[in-house]
Amino acid sequence: MFNEIKPITYTYDPLADALFIQVENYEHENTIELNNDVMMDFNKNDEFIALEILSASKVLDTTKFSLKNIISIDLHLKITNDQIFINSIFTYAFS
Repeated sequence: MFNEIKPITYTYDPLADALFIQVENYEHENTIELNNDVMMDFNKNDEFIALEILSASKVLDTTKFSLKNIISIDLHLKITNDQIFINSIFTYAFS
C-alpha cells in the first residue's frame, strides 16, 4: 500500500462506459474483482496501481457527459486484510 501521495492518470471511454484510474509507471501483477464492474490491480509488491470501473455511469450514479468532463480525481485507499476502503472525489468541468 502506498503511504505517500502518488500521481494518477485516468481515462474514460464513453462508448464502453469504462473509467480507468491508475498510478503512473507501475507494472501490473494481480487483479482483484470487487464485483462484476469494479476491478483493482496491484503490482508485485501488492501495492495498488489501478482501478477499472465498467458501466461507470451506472456504478458512480452519474452521466456519461459528467465522466467525459472530469478534470481531476482525488483517490484515497485503505486496504486491510478484511476490507478495502475507497474514497474518491471527482471534479468536473461544465461549460
